[in-house]
Amino acid sequence: MNRQQRIGSRVICALVVAIVLSGVLVRSQGGAPTRFLTPPSQVVAVRVGRLFDSRAGAMLANQVVLIRGDRIADVGPAVAIPSGAVVIDLSAATVLPGMIDAHVHLFPADDLSESTRTIVAVANAQTDLNAGFTTVLDMDSRGGF
Repeated sequence: MNRQQRIGSRVICALVVAIVLSGVLVRSQGGAPTRFLTPPSQVVAVRVGRLFDSRAGAMLANQVVLIRGDRIADVGPAVAIPSGAVVIDLSAATVLPGMIDAHVHLFPADDLSESTRTIVAVANAQTDLNAGFTTVLDMDSRGGF
């Protein structure tokens, strides 16, 4: 990956992190905008070819993950899919829990402009997201970000 691609990926990642953090902060202060919340009535079923069960340390085949609202409601090979549910077919894919990287540096050194640093940080966050990390801990938000 060349330098420009790394910068672009970092910028997208930083934006993702900023969006997620803003949602957490708004929610923690008593009221998240409802347009950003998954309605409790929404049902999504994900057909999974292989599912890594991290608790058992096993790879399970042909599973269904049923999501109601913002929560996983059921997982298993014989989970009934309710009528009206949105079905996502990942039967040719392997699904695993999101990983956490507890030591990243999303923002580059201070010798760039604030806007360039932000773009780089978002690109870094996107790179982590594409690699399967759903949570990161930025160890050094240079420049007060």
